[in-house]
Amino acid sequence: MPKSLVQMTWNVLVRLGLAVGLALWLGQAMAAPPLKITAPDGTELAVERFEPVGVSSPPLVVWIPSEFGFNADHRRLAQRIAQRGVEVWLVDLLSAYFVPAGHGALDGIPERTVTAVLDRAAEAAPGRVFLLTSEGGGRLVLGAVWRWQSEHPGRRDLRGLILLHPFLYAGLPEPGAEPRFVPETGLANLPVYLVQPGLTTQAWRLPELTEALRRGGAAVYVERLDGVADGFVDKDPETIGPRDLAAREAFPDLVRRALRLLSHFEPTPLPPRPDRAAEKRTPPEHAVQTGFSPYPGSPKPPPLRLPDREGRIHDLRDYRGRVVLVNFWASWCPPCVAELPSLNRFVRDYRARGLVVLAVDVAEPREQLEAFLKRMPVEARILLDAEGDTVRPWKVFGYPTNVLIDKAGRMRYLRHGGLDWDDPEVRRTVDALLAEPAPGGPAASSEGAVPR
Repeated sequence: MPKSLVQMTWNVLVRLGLAVGLALWLGQAMAAPPLKITAPDGTELAVERFEPVGVSSPPLVVWIPSEFGFNADHRRLAQRIAQRGVEVWLVDLLSAYFVPAGHGALDGIPERTVTAVLDRAAEAAPGRVFLLTSEGGGRLVLGAVWRWQSEHPGRRDLRGLILLHPFLYAGLPEPGAEPRFVPETGLANLPVYLVQPGLTTQAWRLPELTEALRRGGAAVYVERLDGVADGFVDKDPETIGPRDLAAREAFPDLVRRALRLLSHFEPTPLPPRPDRAAEKRTPPEHAVQTGFSPYPGSPKPPPLRLPDREGRIHDLRDYRGRVVLVNFWASWCPPCVAELPSLNRFVRDYRARGLVVLAVDVAEPREQLEAFLKRMPVEARILLDAEGDTVRPWKVFGYPTNVLIDKAGRMRYLRHGGLDWDDPEVRRTVDALLAEPAPGGPAASSEGAVPR
């Protein structure tokens, strides 16, 4: 071999050794070649792997995406999790099935695709496999884990689940009804580390979700992130607040903490799976409504007595004889912000006709709200529900939620999600309520008047 080639080879080996040594010293991780896995339906999966350097038999986290898929920030987080001695697999299901990101994107992904990944994970890390997912990925993961365990009785390769603010409702509930969880929620027999941000309506329903997960025998540990919105890991970093960004940066440590806790628990016996054919599913949120829906439940509204920004108390009962729109919102909610321009125009158009619009700001720090209002004014009267006390009695399942109350004080229409307030159909609904006769007694002359 020529001397120059020997020298070149030696230099490469030295540099490689220095790089590996530096990685060991810094506790770095290395991106390994992707795994090629063929799902039972023939779909080819390219699983990205991030391996810790110098760690023997590390735990393996199989990360299944939410319906919004993976991005570069997920890969950065996976790298940082691997730096903490954990192997991470990113299973990009949406790319494999050519499914665009968005609500309902995981609905057509077969559970057996995930079980094929779990087969490889169990071979690679027997007894050390954990699953991580968020939002709509929870249903797919719970069903796939149950299927894998039913096909591998007695195996203890899967050790636990990390669920980030999972959306496990069977669609949005009918107006006035209580939510139903999908049947897969009751299949959890592995220990669950449930991460629930505080800035979401689901935070007020943690007891129901925890109870539903425990029906399958799972031990459930809850970590609540107050002041953080859901999607803090999945959303574009340019669209989230400083607390969300801080929670994202701390996420690798949260995962390591969760793994330590989950490792102390053992799976319980596998529960039977309910008959899927008997399940009645509600369409996802984006397919439910185009305008208001009639309110079929009890028409009597729950109490609503809250202060405005000046400290004056407003009681819904004092607006009897007026049509009232109650809008539950928060400034960190993207659909709420998206509907604000048309809502402001709507309020200006209808204020002179006697419509009262009460915008209930739910569980938001006052300084955050005031900073938002400097950037984007709100024409409606803002009421402050600092503790989120209205969420449960008013059956608020997402922001914004809009409730129309007639002159007799009855709840008549409801909308889960944002609206285009310039839509003629929406305005016709309001026009019809305003045209109805009052039940008796004079109504207040303008929204600006504060009821006594």
